[in-house]
Amino acid sequence: MNSNKLPLISIIIPYYNGEKYIEEAISSALAQTYINFEIILVDDGSSRMEATTYLENLVTALNDSRIKYFYKKNEGLSCTRNFAILKSSGEWIAILDQDDTWDKSKLKKQVELIQQNNKVVLVYTDAILFHEKSGKKNLMSIRVRPYKGSCFKNLLECNFLPCSSVIFNKEVALASGLFNVKYKFSEEWDLFLKMLEDPNHEIDYVPEPLFIYRLHDSNSSHLLFNDTITEFVNIISRYKNDRNFNNKYSKSLIKALVSSYYLGSLKALRQGEFRVATTLLFKSVKTSFLSTFKYAVVDFFYRINRVPLQVLQIKNNA
Repeated sequence: MNSNKLPLISIIIPYYNGEKYIEEAISSALAQTYINFEIILVDDGSSRMEATTYLENLVTALNDSRIKYFYKKNEGLSCTRNFAILKSSGEWIAILDQDDTWDKSKLKKQVELIQQNNKVVLVYTDAILFHEKSGKKNLMSIRVRPYKGSCFKNLLECNFLPCSSVIFNKEVALASGLFNVKYKFSEEWDLFLKMLEDPNHEIDYVPEPLFIYRLHDSNSSHLLFNDTITEFVNIISRYKNDRNFNNKYSKSLIKALVSSYYLGSLKALRQGEFRVATTLLFKSVKTSFLSTFKYAVVDFFYRINRVPLQVLQIKNNA
């Protein structure tokens, strides 16, 4: 690639009481083979002074001019990401959560795809799901089918975009309103859907696991089922209440509701919330028995590791 034409990538790293993993996350960003980037590191008002002190000392020790550090009062993840984006100078935004890490080639491979197609507004990669307690690792693409091209419909039916794998066009994100600060669990899905509402906007995919998504107690505690499902339903209702979208994507909207209820019921079941799981499963069946049955069959085959080969293939909707 011609270094004179490389777009500036702004790497957004929100921080909150994250001493345990933050150095590893920042180091993986600094190790990128892609050279034209900045890091916007924002402490969202950590509740412990030692957490803030740790981060400040780390930034001082790293002594890298590409790191721009900010401290702000605590307002939540969406506000912090929006704050960082508005402080950024890049044409493209890459989100890196404080407990995730990247492969050193991640940005380089994503920018190569951006330069091949000017319709692309977002590029993501496969991911390794790392279960910290068990040490078990899984590919995200085995559980969630990846898509590329103009695929608003597919994203509506299932959120297949792991946020720390994504880089997206800043101008399009600003026009879409950035992250909705009212949402705590679905703000990423909401923004990416809005960015893809225009059928001329496409996404691309690097079929390599270029980031590690760490699953541990502090992030699994975010599974507040009623709040999460409420947000999902609110987003889906926005499109159901829009005549143009409802006419064009009526079947996908039903699938989106079923997906939210059914997958929510599975998560509730794993957490021992049997009453919540039953309620969500009933809502899924009531919305569409056939779609619920299909989800159950697919989930069964995933669990016994008899995944059809076509599930692992990338579907191109371009």
